[in-house]
Amino acid sequence: MNDKLVGIIVATVSIFTSQVAYGQDTNFKMAFIGDQGLGAKPEKVLALIKKEGAQAVLHLGDFDYTNNPTAWEKQINKVFGPDFPYFLDCCVLPLLASM
Repeated sequence: MNDKLVGIIVATVSIFTSQVAYGQDTNFKMAFIGDQGLGAKPEKVLALIKKEGAQAVLHLGDFDYTNNPTAWEKQINKVFGPDFPYFLDCCVLPLLASM
């Protein structure tokens, strides 16, 4: 048996430009979250983020815990809509493969 660490790289690149001139002050509100999951409690957190007026979200990982990305995306879109700037911090997901 030969154990190897195998990584899956998942990346999404989003580019946006600011309408605010360089050096000009602005009130921009961004939420940083992680360890979310699916269900009523995570939806309450998303609703609070929306209520507080965040203009973007950076999700730092541990998304749905059930390996159901479709349900997770549906939950995000239910609260924010499909065009809200919601960024994912995707990284290398290590897997231990026995060979």
